[in-house]
Amino acid sequence: MKQLYLLAFLLLGIILVCLGQPSKTAENNQKINQYIRTGDAASLSQYMQDMVELVMNHTAETYSKNQVTSILKEFFRENPPQNFEVLQSWKEDEATYTLGTYTSTNEMQYRFYYAVKKSGQNKNAKVSVYHINIEQTKKCKNKCTQNQNVSK
Repeated sequence: MKQLYLLAFLLLGIILVCLGQPSKTAENNQKINQYIRTGDAASLSQYMQDMVELVMNHTAETYSKNQVTSILKEFFRENPPQNFEVLQSWKEDEATYTLGTYTSTNEMQYRFYYAVKKSGQNKNAKVSVYHINIEQTKKCKNKCTQNQNVSK
């Protein structure tokens, strides 16, 4: 009888430990969001697939991870980060999507969207960014105001 209680207790403990841990995708998204918030393209590149589709200024191209890192470094240099606020995150099929507002210190605001998925089928497969979309939405004066669209 003691063995049955011990077994039940161990199983319950294992279940609680597994349920209490955030998913790999959620952990990675938190790190990705932080790197966007701080404008850290080099650290962000650790979470990119080898090839990434990048959409900027209404132009979509597929680039290597190194090219995307260079482009993002330039973007963050020209638009130093003030904040990155996640507006929405959702999962669809095998991917997780995050949409946020990136505000720079030079009074520009961008819609920043990225998508991540596992690169592989096993449970230890790396979760990484395969798509990034950055679209300017506003030029701000002191404070960003609604419905003030500006294109570069």
